[in-house]
Amino acid sequence: MVKDVKPYLDLITSQYRNSPKFKQWLTVLLTPLIDAQNLALILYTYFDIDTAIGVQLDKLGEIIGAKRLLPFQPESGNPLLGDEDYRFLLKAQILRNVWDGTNQNIYEIWNELHSDVAIAIKDNQDMTVKVLFIGNLNEIQQEMIKYGMIVPKAQGVKMFYSFSLPPLFAYDQDTEYFKGYDEANWVETIL
Repeated sequence: MVKDVKPYLDLITSQYRNSPKFKQWLTVLLTPLIDAQNLALILYTYFDIDTAIGVQLDKLGEIIGAKRLLPFQPESGNPLLGDEDYRFLLKAQILRNVWDGTNQNIYEIWNELHSDVAIAIKDNQDMTVKVLFIGNLNEIQQEMIKYGMIVPKAQGVKMFYSFSLPPLFAYDQDTEYFKGYDEANWVETIL
């Protein structure tokens, strides 16, 4: 990474090396170019989906194909998403854009994009699919899921969604997501 004009000033021939006005003139000319070069080297970091904020997320939304303004009026009252919820929507839109149509692919991509929220999918083989989300999702994220903005689905398939905080009740299991009778949460809809 180029930090300043010194490497360029070191290239001045011996004839002009001791000319302070020439060095100052070159510094004035080269400084904006060096600044642009430094910005170009780190510009991609401003558009990292995990760290971008505000208008940077809006630009990512244009590229990905998801708007910050929700197409419905959420119960929370504000249809304009904050950065964290918008980031959740953008990641979900990426999932939808690269989905190959299989349930297995949803698991693979979901775990990569949303590692803090697990999902369980059951295809009922009757044009309905049940999806259970295990993790901490706020109200607006749950509403986006219910309105079909998060999980990819095939055309004509009816989706049913359930939400639970881990761990879930399971016999003879003691993992991060499944615990015994006294330590676990019950799921409202069984997959």
